[in-house]
Amino acid sequence: MPFLLLNGRKPRWLGDLMRLAQKHGCECCTTGSEYRIAEALTGLAGNGDGFAGILGGDGSIQQYLTAALRRNLAAELTVAPLGGGTMEQLLNWLGWKGTPPQIASQVIQAHQWGKLRTREVPLLQVEHDGKVHYGFMFLVGPLVRLLNKYDREGRSVWRACATAGWSSLAALTGWPRRYQRLIHPAQTEITLDGHPRDNFKSPTIVIASMFDRMVFRFRPFLPAGDSPESGKFFTILSDLSPFEIVARIPLFHQGRVPESLHLLNHPGSRLTVKTAEKFCTVDGELIPIKPGEPITITIGPTVKLVVP
Repeated sequence: MPFLLLNGRKPRWLGDLMRLAQKHGCECCTTGSEYRIAEALTGLAGNGDGFAGILGGDGSIQQYLTAALRRNLAAELTVAPLGGGTMEQLLNWLGWKGTPPQIASQVIQAHQWGKLRTREVPLLQVEHDGKVHYGFMFLVGPLVRLLNKYDREGRSVWRACATAGWSSLAALTGWPRRYQRLIHPAQTEITLDGHPRDNFKSPTIVIASMFDRMVFRFRPFLPAGDSPESGKFFTILSDLSPFEIVARIPLFHQGRVPESLHLLNHPGSRLTVKTAEKFCTVDGELIPIKPGEPITITIGPTVKLVVP
C-alpha cells in the first residue's frame, strides 16, 4: 500500500498531499521526529508491494533512511522522494521534476498501474561515537560551518545563495569578517583506504559522496560523470586556501580538477577522520562531533528508490 510520510515542518504542501492520499487510499503520517518516523515505519513494515513517499529535502530523507536502517526495516521498504525541501540533490540526481503533489501523483499512478520503476542505490554509512548515520554525502570543515550558520538563520533558497555569495567574497577579499572567520582550515587526521593522508592535516574540503554532483550542479568529482567502482564512493580532500578554491570554481563546476599535492580527487572505500570540529553533516543534517573521536565512512546497505 502506498504510504506518505510528510514532514510537519513543510506546511506548504501538506493539504494537497493529504487530499491526494485520501483520494487514492494511501496511509498518511505527518512527522518531524525520528521517534514518529520509526513508529510509522513499524506499521508499514511487511507491506512489500508499497512504497513510502517522503515530503522534504535531503535531510528529511536522511532521517527517514537512518531511522529505517537502525530498526532493520529498510530492506522491506521502497522510497519515493517527493521534494519540498531546500536541498534536493537526491531528487535532481534521480531525475524527478515538478512539485511534491505532481511527483506523488505520478508515483501513485505508476504503482496502481503496476509500472513503478525503482533503482537500487548504495548508501554511505557514517559511524561516530557509537551511532550510525546513513545518507549520500558526508562533509566536515569550513563548508559545514557555513551550513551551520545558514541553518541557524533559517533555511531558504535565497539564504543559500546569499551564504554562498558572501563566503566567496570573504575568501577573495577577507570581507565580511563574520564569514571570513568561518572559512579557516580544519585541524584533522585523515586516513583513506588504510593510507594516512598527512599532507591534509589542515584541509578546507573533506567530502565523501555517492552523488556525482553537488549543489548548484557542481560536478567536481573525477572522472566527471562516471560512477565509482562497486564498493567505493567519490572522495575529495583539499588544503587549498579558500581564495584558491573560489578561483577554481569554474573548474570544479565542470569536473576538470586534476589531482595534485594539495587536492586528492579519487574514489575510496573507507575514510576515517579525526577532527576538532564541532559538527559534520550527512545530507545537510548537522551531526555533533566529539573532538578526537574518529568518524568512519564506508559503503553501507542498499536502498530501493523510485525513479521517473
